[in-house]
Amino acid sequence: MRPIVKVTIDGKPVSGLFLQRLISIRVVDREGTRSDTVDLELEDGPPFVELPKPKAKIKVWMGYEAGGLVYKGEYTASEVEVQCLPYLLNVPGTGADVTEELKTQKERHFDNKSVKDIVKQIAGEHGLKPVIDDGVAAHVYEWLGQQSESDMHLLERLARRHGALFAIKDGRLVFAEKGTGKSAGGKELPVQTIIPSQIIEGSCRVRFGDRGRYKTIKAYYQDPNKARRVGVEAKGDKDGKGTYKIRETFSSESEAREAAKARAKELLRGEVTSAVTIEGRPEFLAGQPFSYVGVRPGVDGLEFIAESVTHTYSKGGGLITEIEGRAKAA
Repeated sequence: MRPIVKVTIDGKPVSGLFLQRLISIRVVDREGTRSDTVDLELEDGPPFVELPKPKAKIKVWMGYEAGGLVYKGEYTASEVEVQCLPYLLNVPGTGADVTEELKTQKERHFDNKSVKDIVKQIAGEHGLKPVIDDGVAAHVYEWLGQQSESDMHLLERLARRHGALFAIKDGRLVFAEKGTGKSAGGKELPVQTIIPSQIIEGSCRVRFGDRGRYKTIKAYYQDPNKARRVGVEAKGDKDGKGTYKIRETFSSESEAREAAKARAKELLRGEVTSAVTIEGRPEFLAGQPFSYVGVRPGVDGLEFIAESVTHTYSKGGGLITEIEGRAKAA
């Protein structure tokens, strides 16, 4: 199958000399808030192509002539770099929806608000559509402070405490359960299967580790009646040893319990990881479950969640997809 790409810059399709000079396009789709990125590399030199402007909006599609194109998102050009003698042109970009306003520090607090209420309010303030999983957003805060803290950092803090991830993509603010292979609405995402003939030789790795094998996870909250820190526990790995202690002190017992359960689940996921490069599959998304079939006993059938998916198109190498994943949450 012949791979194809489509690129627009500020709404105008890239064609002619620019497209002829294209060496490669690399799109990195990440689970959560680590910004998605794009990188365009082109041959340059007389006759020179018109330089894109910094902050230009870049949209990318990838696919095959036979199957059509898959939209891979919109990005903002972070800079434009020209290399001279020999001539090259590099245009990197980041996810277009992560604005400077989201990174601006604020002083405020939320009273008697659920996590869902807080996420919806922040989404509305930035013109984003909230897509929220109730399973990780039901906790109610009597008081939650945002002191010299950006909205981005606050959302990251809430996600970490409640076993969630949040992402800002294509005009949506997504707050969903982490590592389950479900959409924010609770719908199961289809499992991508990987067979030996699709794997680039020498690229497949599955690692079984014992880091994070703790029997219990302990979190602390400040008890106003006892005027001291009080600990609560969650079950970890039944075959583990010792106790993992979360350093942060929480404001209530229920919040501490949620944080301990979320950390226990995350530590269990960390024991089994995988990385693989396959023939290009542009429909593959970060956050999507995948498993191996016919690769090896002990590996086949294990279900992973893709934390990072990189799609690369190059004139010499066609289209490939690199995946890094972690075991699906139990």
